Amino acid sequence: MLRYGQILERSGEEQAKAYLYKHLHFPEIREIAIRAALEQGDAEEAIRLAEAGEAQDQGLPGLVYRWKKYRYEAYHRTGQVEQQRKLGMELIMNGEYDYYRSVKDTFSDEGEWTLYLQDMLDQLEQSPRGEHTYTQILVEEEMFARLLEHVRKAPYRIESFYEQLLPHYPEEVKALFVAYIEFRANQSRDRRDYADVCRIIRMLQQVGGRKEAFTVTQKLLTKFPRRPAFREELGKIRF
Repeated sequence: MLRYGQILERSGEEQAKAYLYKHLHFPEIREIAIRAALEQGDAEEAIRLAEAGEAQDQGLPGLVYRWKKYRYEAYHRTGQVEQQRKLGMELIMNGEYDYYRSVKDTFSDEGEWTLYLQDMLDQLEQSPRGEHTYTQILVEEEMFARLLEHVRKAPYRIESFYEQLLPHYPEEVKALFVAYIEFRANQSRDRRDYADVCRIIRMLQQVGGRKEAFTVTQKLLTKFPRRPAFREELGKIRF
């Protein structure tokens, strides 16, 4: 990098570029070359350099991912919509939420976007790295029925999404809180766990589930008669 800077300063851009292209096996050098191509409006060259980097560094996922981002930027700059959408889908599957909005902007036909979105969500739902992006998109698109089904599969998620779901599914939200409370109570082993169960019961109260909170508290008191610390924490809840 120091040598490149010296050549650029002393000999000009042409010789500096020649130096770059002799040392593209260094990621920092390749990145400079790609950025330079983009800044000069030569997106096709940026794409070529990025694709060559992906091939060269295929055993290094972090670098491959970096080159794909540059390739996406080049597609975006040149209006290569189909390539942008395809690569955008791949990046979104890796949890890159920002690409969702960028890709959405390429659609003007609502029906076409709906089909793309459904395919994206179906893939994200199965992606181990895509859960956070999946739920972000569901909230953004106001797909609350699908978000509810996602939470039902793992009731602990209700803590993260009750605010979005409550206006649409108040009874379901309260039922999920009850299921989560009972699960946590069964897993609890010490006072810290007991206090956390009680925290969730208070959340249930706050979402309008005072009756349900009272019922589940009584159920736990009956179920765990030999856990004095748990009963003490439950006794701190006010109805």
